[in-house]
Amino acid sequence: MQRLPGIGPTYAARIVELRNRRGPFRSAEEIMLVQGIGEVKFSRLKDFIKIGAK
Repeated sequence: MQRLPGIGPTYAARIVELRNRRGPFRSAEEIMLVQGIGEVKFSRLKDFIKIGAK
């Protein structure tokens, strides 16, 4: 299991739902398409997001 600071079950479910609808994220910035994740929250998360990593 992977964890991101400030991302609990509600945000995690939103991230998974968006990924299921749109496919894999192509950039870290796409996480801001998730309801409730804006510039401030993204700035806290961006260093933890890996695109294409398993």
